[in-house]
Formats: sequence, C-alpha cells, structure tokens
Amino acid sequence: VLGYRHIARHLEQQLSLDDAVLLAKREHRRLAKRQLTWFRSDKRVHWYSASDDTASIAVDVLRRARSF
Repeated sequence: VLGYRHIARHLEQQLSLDDAVLLAKREHRRLAKRQLTWFRSDKRVHWYSASDDTASIAVDVLRRARSF
C-alpha cells in the first residue's frame, strides 16, 4: 500500500517521479520507525544480532516457543 498513492499522483501528473519516490521513501522510513517503537515496547520480542550463531538462535527460539 505504501508508495501507491505517490506513484498514482505521479501518473496523474500531480507529482514528479523524483518527488513521488522521495515521499514514498519517507513513508517507508516512518512506518519502519513506528514498527520498531511498537516491537521494542513488547516484552515478548527478543532481538538477535545478525552476527549471532544461527544454531544458537534456533535453540533459543525453540526454547522460548515452548514457554508460550
């Protein structure tokens, strides 16, 4: 859904393509920020680092899943 409104406005010649792309990118950044805020406030969410060992992550995920 994000971005369609801006591209539609471009196709209707209400926005330049550059402006439509800039606005769509801004909307995506804002959504990502809201999502991070939401997830950070949820104590059930556990964050892993991309550098973490995948096997240890899998073990931890399974352990946490059993506790629900």
